[in-house]
Amino acid sequence: MEFLKTLADFVNQMHWQRGDQTPSERLSPFFGTGPQPYMGLFRDVYSVSFYDSLCVIEKRAAGVVPGLGERVIVGTQASVSADPLDRRSAS
Repeated sequence: MEFLKTLADFVNQMHWQRGDQTPSERLSPFFGTGPQPYMGLFRDVYSVSFYDSLCVIEKRAAGVVPGLGERVIVGTQASVSADPLDRRSAS
């Protein structure tokens, strides 16, 4: 289970910034002191999904670039509504 959770972290590494370990360092405890697996295999993992008593590992299609695509930010204002706070104090 710990390996699968770490593999899910590996798939989502572009979304978290942890400079303390490389992906191969994060996965190395699961493979002992012997030969390490080829990390390219892990880069082909598209998703790791957990269900009741089941884990599905989906492989990326050939030629598909990892990631969600280009980040796009639109608009000129970022307002926050106080409505939720008003509802909480009314309860």
